[in-house]
Amino acid sequence: MKLDKKYALKYHEHAFQSWDAFQRELYENQTLYRGNPPELENFYKNIYQTFTTATSTPYAPQETKTLFWRTVSGDVPRIASGLPKLASTSLVNLLVGNGYDITINDDTVELERLQEILDDNNFDELLQEAIITESWAGFVYFKISHDLELSDKPIIELVSPFDAKCVTKRGRVQEIKFYIKEDDGDEEVTVVERYYLENGRLQVEYKAYKDGDEVTLPEKYQDLETNYPFAFIPALLKNNTGHNSRFPNYPYGESDYTSVQALFHMLDDLLSQVELEVSNGIATKFVNQKLIPKDINGKPYKFDRNDTVVEMTSNDMETAEFDVRKFVSVMQPDIRVEKYENMIHQTYGRILANMGLSPVTTGLPNYESIDASADSQREREKASLRTRAKKLKLWRKALSDLFSKVLMYDDYLNNRSVGEYDVTVDFGEYGMPSREDKIDVIAKAVAGNVMSIAQAVKELYPELDEQEQQQMVTDIKLETGTPLLQGDIDGTVTGQE
Repeated sequence: MKLDKKYALKYHEHAFQSWDAFQRELYENQTLYRGNPPELENFYKNIYQTFTTATSTPYAPQETKTLFWRTVSGDVPRIASGLPKLASTSLVNLLVGNGYDITINDDTVELERLQEILDDNNFDELLQEAIITESWAGFVYFKISHDLELSDKPIIELVSPFDAKCVTKRGRVQEIKFYIKEDDGDEEVTVVERYYLENGRLQVEYKAYKDGDEVTLPEKYQDLETNYPFAFIPALLKNNTGHNSRFPNYPYGESDYTSVQALFHMLDDLLSQVELEVSNGIATKFVNQKLIPKDINGKPYKFDRNDTVVEMTSNDMETAEFDVRKFVSVMQPDIRVEKYENMIHQTYGRILANMGLSPVTTGLPNYESIDASADSQREREKASLRTRAKKLKLWRKALSDLFSKVLMYDDYLNNRSVGEYDVTVDFGEYGMPSREDKIDVIAKAVAGNVMSIAQAVKELYPELDEQEQQQMVTDIKLETGTPLLQGDIDGTVTGQE
């Protein structure tokens, strides 16, 4: 039966862009990130098809998929490359490896207040986890709350993509729901904590559910405050990208794994085949029964294949026909892994290229010379630098909004008038030149008469005081035969020759 075009398009959207499909891909990406072979095999063989709406298509993908972790069977080795985790964790160093600086209205007092709150929350660790989570998931949530039994400062939490959901209107977040698992007596209930604005004020609604039915709230939630005197939602949805090509109808960012999941399977398949080749290439040892030791009843002991000393009778060894190969023979098949190596290397490169990363960024071997200079490294990491620029643009905005909300929430906690804060976040440069590269550049500048010796010393040794810098300038000039200036004699660094 031929499907009507309009109906077919709606069916396609429902099957491939439904909430079931979205959730399935979220779990799939998390499983790939973890990289645990038994978990990968179980997910693709047993869990994948339980997302019924996402798989009820004419193509029945759960039955026809030829992905490695779905089809692997028997004694074939199960090897996971670990590349998804390696790529996601490499983003931490790429984005915040050289730290970040915060400014607030040019006010050092407010900056110190914010820094105390961030330190109290171990925010640098939260930020690293957030970068990794948004890489595989495509988005992550930050939540601001308080618990005066734990701290007198706002509490910043990182919330899993599985434990929150937001509602948007024309691209603007209207409400965020957080799902909290709680043990209430002998049963587990899910508490839904809903943040939304009403008449310009924050409202928080609490409801509890079990098996889809609303139940009585756990006691500790019944007396919590539900009306707040400020006009912002103390939470933040941080998206990995501004647009999600896989699920364009949802307000969430796109995972870095989008469109490379099949390549992850291909890489794991190749590595598993190499392991199988090695396993099949184990040497087999044939031993003459005369060499196998026996007990007093003539029953042979188990032969130790790793024993380096084997006792033989003199009669056996002194005959003219003695040949050790008649007693011990080893047979080993060829191990043919070379045919896989180039394909594995190319697959690594293809995956990282699709993720917008250079292999050098992840530290993979055989992609960079150990003696490469910083300039050479940055040249090879152009793909990563472009990705870094895109991601940092979103992180600057997100952290500025988050830190502003943290300060406003702290105002509320301390009964101060809720202020407005202009927070700016700047990230350190990636791939800073090494000291050797810096010396090389400065030496060329001095030789080309575009930098003075005094300026070079200041640049290379900022930790020295002025007198020590001047002494070094004088020493260098005396050793190189450069004429001394009046400033050298007076003991002042002028920066001029």
